[in-house]
Amino acid sequence: RDWSSDVCSSDLWKTPASQLEGTLAWNNAECCVAYNLMKLQRHVFSWTGNARWMDEYERSLFNCRLGTQNAQGLKQYFFPLAAGYWRAYNSPEESFWCCTGTGAEEFAKFADTIYFHRGSDLYVNQFISSTLDWKDEGLAIEQVTQFPHEQGTTLKIKSVRPAQRTIHVRIPRWTTEEAQVKINGRPLDAMADPGSYLALRKVWQDGDTIGISLPMELRQEPLPGDDSVSAALYGPLVLAADLGAAPPEEAYRVIHSGGTSPKNLPAASPLPKAAATPDANTKQWVQVESPAELRFTVAGEDAKYQLMPIYQIDQQRYSVYWKMQSAKKQS
Repeated sequence: RDWSSDVCSSDLWKTPASQLEGTLAWNNAECCVAYNLMKLQRHVFSWTGNARWMDEYERSLFNCRLGTQNAQGLKQYFFPLAAGYWRAYNSPEESFWCCTGTGAEEFAKFADTIYFHRGSDLYVNQFISSTLDWKDEGLAIEQVTQFPHEQGTTLKIKSVRPAQRTIHVRIPRWTTEEAQVKINGRPLDAMADPGSYLALRKVWQDGDTIGISLPMELRQEPLPGDDSVSAALYGPLVLAADLGAAPPEEAYRVIHSGGTSPKNLPAASPLPKAAATPDANTKQWVQVESPAELRFTVAGEDAKYQLMPIYQIDQQRYSVYWKMQSAKKQS
């Protein structure tokens, strides 16, 4: 897979698993593929209860779905991963794709998988400000968070009557050993490993709170099959370099033809070069400027770059991937 869990090219899987060298292009990451993989992840989690699938769901949600609809409600088809490209959308009348239809439906996914239950057990899968009203159990949960600008969340419990139950909280695989859970302000002595669920069983009463702290850290992931190309991540968020404004011509940004790519598309730009080797600590070449504002910088070989979560890219050209230095060159 690549950064988005969506490895297609021109609607197809053309290479063996984990062999994506040379595949970065305009026509990567068809939106319908991510949409359907999220449906699959949801189903598999309902069968297994394995946190892996909710980690993947979160990754697709924030990196593949959020940001693929513009302010006019137009939808993307492909999500280009070659450097120097930009977002392009369907037109209101001349282009209506499969991704337009699923795009009209998929934004409900910001709410449909936050909570699951098994019997009277509750699973908190996603960290999204929301309210759960579970009338059959006489239970309501208010989740208060600014995630991912806030590295954690708070669950406020409203219960008709005291009741013993287990609340399972996902501890994502991207968090650190400093993750912490507090009940009514008191830290727990025990903690689940990242990539699993923490089971909290007690008699829950009206007014109880669960505070969940999930520190994020920088890391990098190579393009499968090519260790010389890497993407930078912060927690679950893929970071993209701002390479300047997208072409001003509307024909490049809104596709009026029956195709799925703009006509006369220019060649991709070279990948920006990181001043670090593939095995370097990400903190050596990516700097966190503001955790709350999710602002980052990279001092590349040839320029300084501003980074942001990919979902914040709007009308910029961008690059998700970086060309890393060879160990020989750095030495």
